[in-house]
Amino acid sequence: MSEQESTLTVGSFGEAPSPVVLRPIADRDEGFLRDLYASTRRAELSVVPWSPEAKRAFCDSQYTAQDLYYRATYPHARFDVVELGGARVGRLLVDLGAEEAHVLDITIAEAMRSRGLGTMLMLWVLDVARRRRVGVRLNVDLSSPAQRLYERLGFRAVAADAIRVDMRWEPWAVDEPCRPSTCAAGR
Repeated sequence: MSEQESTLTVGSFGEAPSPVVLRPIADRDEGFLRDLYASTRRAELSVVPWSPEAKRAFCDSQYTAQDLYYRATYPHARFDVVELGGARVGRLLVDLGAEEAHVLDITIAEAMRSRGLGTMLMLWVLDVARRRRVGVRLNVDLSSPAQRLYERLGFRAVAADAIRVDMRWEPWAVDEPCRPSTCAAGR
């Protein structure tokens, strides 16, 4: 399947609506994805007394390990770059299995966070799952503000440890579809 055939437009976004596109990760995205991953570790590494080069090397090694793990463990997953109006603004890794969907990772570029793009992407995942009549699972850091988004979308905690919480969404457990207007209002 070509990149063109596997590219999806999942909606439009912004005051002057631009298309939000999911397209398969390509070699040309490597630098962007490493920077995106490093942005998610910046706060926790700010207290570590390492040089900027050591922090970058650590993030690069962690990104590589994560990528290898996801690709080996979820060989049929979608590994997509999120584009907004042609610009790369995030990544979405989701395994759309026959029994359930598993959101492996959703990361939005810092400049685009807290604007509703993550909500739009999650609503797309939920819509796909609802049409396939399967649940969705994910896990999230306990300290992540995304946990509130997932709860608003109807996810429920099913397990937790000191660092992360496993959450699940079932299409038959939600009274009404969560649309941007109702989700933004906190339902």
